[in-house]
Amino acid sequence: MLKTAKHITTTLSDAAILALVTGGIYWELADQDAAMPFANYSFKASKKITKDGIREYEVKLRVFAENLNAVSTIAETISERLDLTSRWKENPDFINMGYTDNEAKEAFIELTYNFKL
Repeated sequence: MLKTAKHITTTLSDAAILALVTGGIYWELADQDAAMPFANYSFKASKKITKDGIREYEVKLRVFAENLNAVSTIAETISERLDLTSRWKENPDFINMGYTDNEAKEAFIELTYNFKL
């Protein structure tokens, strides 16, 4: 599990992504005082594993910012960079966006990717 989280963090540590997600990228929960824009991710592994020990993973990446225009711009850059720098495949059928239900009313977008490790 830790190996997978390190892989995800390393993949998302592209300079162009980090320049836009200035509040940081977090595994599951962001720090309570994280400044926007920030991102967090969760992942799950498939139950199937190949004879070579390779498994498919699904990553849900959530970006938070002050409005939908900002999260859309960041999401577009993330998608472009991951297309160029990784073997992750975006799943466009599972894009979710809106505003949080809490008092802050932060905008968010959730992107889903698959990769093998």
